[in-house]
Amino acid sequence: MAYRRFNLNESANEYIFEQLHWGGSVARALLGRITPSEGRVHTYLPHNYDDKALYEFDRLQIVSSENVDRFLMSAIRSHLSLDSTKVAVAENAGFNRGDPVVEKFTSRMCFEGDNIYHLLLPTDSDEMIVRDLNESGGNWLDLIFLSSLPTGLSLEPQAEIGSVVFSHLARSTLTIICRAYDADSYLFWELGDEAG
Repeated sequence: MAYRRFNLNESANEYIFEQLHWGGSVARALLGRITPSEGRVHTYLPHNYDDKALYEFDRLQIVSSENVDRFLMSAIRSHLSLDSTKVAVAENAGFNRGDPVVEKFTSRMCFEGDNIYHLLLPTDSDEMIVRDLNESGGNWLDLIFLSSLPTGLSLEPQAEIGSVVFSHLARSTLTIICRAYDADSYLFWELGDEAG
């Protein structure tokens, strides 16, 4: 099935910002830094998708997530390849730090209290990115932030993240990726020059 990009109006911006209210520290820091209208939103859906359903973000769609995941992978890989400070941060709302299943995770995780954040770095292979995106069993908070770390800072796996790092991640976020259409696709909110 052929997919295409749909550019969306302000209601998509508002939907993403509603989701940020449910998020963790990066999401909360973003709410204080940017407004919905500062970015543009697009999504990828089947070429013949019903335009009337484009703004029914909570509605179950008949979409193959395998097809949509390639757009997610492309966005993450493009961002990470920009330079060595780039990072993708995904908040995991499905599990807490103390959950036994978390001990089995092999992805790069950092913590804020009981909250889990999965980190993807420029040195990660495509296979690692796919594994890390799938490892949480689909329990991502539905928010992924394409951002950057301060120059010279590296986050060790299992590290506790402080407010200074969250603040920097929020200031440097250029793209917010949010699950939509009952998790069958994603909305991509892009700030400024990143918007296309």
